[in-house]
Amino acid sequence: MQPSWTRWARWLIVLSLLAVLWVPVRTAFEAVRRVNDFPVHQHHLLLPPRSTPAVNDLPSLLANQPTDALGVPVHDYGEPLGTQYNPLFIADFALELTRTTDQPEVRRRLRASLDHLLNSATPTPAEALLFPYTFDFPVRNQRAPWYSAMAQVRVAQAMLAGWQRVGDERYLAAARAAALALVDPSVSPPLAVPVRNGYWLKEFPGHPYHVLDGTLVALAGLHRLLGELPADVPDQDAFESLFSKSVSGFAANAGCFTTPFGGVYFSDAAEAPTQGYYDIIATRLAYLASAVPALSAIDARFSLRNRSQGERVAIIWWQRLQRWRYKHGLLAPCVT
Repeated sequence: MQPSWTRWARWLIVLSLLAVLWVPVRTAFEAVRRVNDFPVHQHHLLLPPRSTPAVNDLPSLLANQPTDALGVPVHDYGEPLGTQYNPLFIADFALELTRTTDQPEVRRRLRASLDHLLNSATPTPAEALLFPYTFDFPVRNQRAPWYSAMAQVRVAQAMLAGWQRVGDERYLAAARAAALALVDPSVSPPLAVPVRNGYWLKEFPGHPYHVLDGTLVALAGLHRLLGELPADVPDQDAFESLFSKSVSGFAANAGCFTTPFGGVYFSDAAEAPTQGYYDIIATRLAYLASAVPALSAIDARFSLRNRSQGERVAIIWWQRLQRWRYKHGLLAPCVT
């Protein structure tokens, strides 16, 4: 009979091997979960044209969206931020309402959301409108009131869609004014910052790092906005120039958001995206690649489509290594 210490030693060896193998096994399972490419929610991506059929019903839309007494969306961030008005989420909700069967309650809620945005807006000397976040967001170094290129474009889309639905000229003027803030030199910090070969549309202007989903949402929305604005709306040449230069800026810095094996980061601080943020990045980039063929190669490199299991594991490992370097001060912002 073997001594008890021998049996314990064997069990210790087995447990040690399991502990060593756990990380790569867990990584492999994580890679399996990333097999699905992305569910394309086009109504979150594009400004619905007039011909787009209604796809929502109001009860289903309201079931997942808390609102205040007037029907304006609110978001509960938990402690310490609590419940807040988020201009991006209000604009998204308004866009969803424009894709809901037309009825008096839908129009009332649409007007309530758009009017709330207008009443909270800050005008600039250049006649732009800034739509503020009225709460601090310390995780991204934002102090209230702060503004975001992503939110500005989504508000512009919502205002234009609201004008198309109810015909209120204030909303058409606000769509132009929201986009104008992107090129207004009096806005500080600027929402479009110079980078290599062009501009970067900043989701968090006070943050030293660059977040990928924010610039892609803004770029995709700006492209669609340009296709929907009436021809007599001023400043469209400036918007088109900004779009072109921002596409160039993104393309020149796209390497900051991928690993040597492909895949994509959430930011140039080597943050790996959650599935939800990967969906946002993938849908916007796929749309932009269809509009700007030069971006197709970047789309293919970022996507997890057709990636082998080994490639997915390598991508995840590399992302974790780079994130460790960032956390220990060994990785500086890559976008320049």
